[in-house]
Amino acid sequence: MFFRIAAASIVSMVLGFSFFLLPAQAQSSQKNAGLTVAPVRQEIDITAGETTRGTINIANYTDEEMTVDLSVQQFTAADYTYEYEFRPLKEDWIVFESPRMVLRPAEERAVTFTIDAPATAVPGGHYFALLASADMSSNNLQRTAQVVSQLYVRVSGALLRTGSISNESVPFFVFDTKVPYTFDARNTGNVHYTAQFFGQLKGPFLDQPQTSASHLLLPGTIRQIGGSVPAPLLPGLYQLDYGYRTDASEREVVKSAYIMYIPPWSIALMVIALLGGRWIWRYRRKHIEANTRSY
Repeated sequence: MFFRIAAASIVSMVLGFSFFLLPAQAQSSQKNAGLTVAPVRQEIDITAGETTRGTINIANYTDEEMTVDLSVQQFTAADYTYEYEFRPLKEDWIVFESPRMVLRPAEERAVTFTIDAPATAVPGGHYFALLASADMSSNNLQRTAQVVSQLYVRVSGALLRTGSISNESVPFFVFDTKVPYTFDARNTGNVHYTAQFFGQLKGPFLDQPQTSASHLLLPGTIRQIGGSVPAPLLPGLYQLDYGYRTDASEREVVKSAYIMYIPPWSIALMVIALLGGRWIWRYRRKHIEANTRSY
């Protein structure tokens, strides 16, 4: 049964899955505190029917001896939000050489595991969470520390890195200094890839570089992408191109939309021009009427 990080106890998650979700910079700043695991993420290519070995490093950065238990789950990402979802194993491929260990204070230990995918394993990506857990209860306070190493396994064979874009949203009238856009990116293949999502505004006398950001896409999932490009200097009709390219191919998936850019200063200038034109028209009309009466 699927369950989310948010459904776990707050106490255990403080030292556990919260570490898993932090950016790499934040994780590195915490690497010398409590129970840690490294690497946070690794990718291993395997051949179905053959045994492959890997390692993770478990460390105890506390002042007390710690008993650590290792276990495995599978994970994916929820559509749109891309929050991680964990589930019991359907593919029981991974076995730890030492599923339980006792670490002294400040001790770090490399733990070997084996991946035994059957000969019938489906080619593509298979995603596992290697969990290290330790009871850190004290003074009648129950606490469980848990840290996670993501394992991305690629089974050799026909690897499909394909995708599509849907549910695009681009405003036609734009008044701000940025032109926003959103769309849903779907990984329609059978393996994960990193995609470079980009946007670019095109128009007369406009030479704007692409703005881009990288995101990971797991197979069979949908990720909602939002971005923006700088607005041009002059008002007018422009074309917005947006889409992505993968780390495995330079082929781009691109969509286009037209936007009418109307900066606030142009509205103010138009109002001033209209008021000035009205004043000139009334002045000339009044002047003509005065000359007509003089005759």
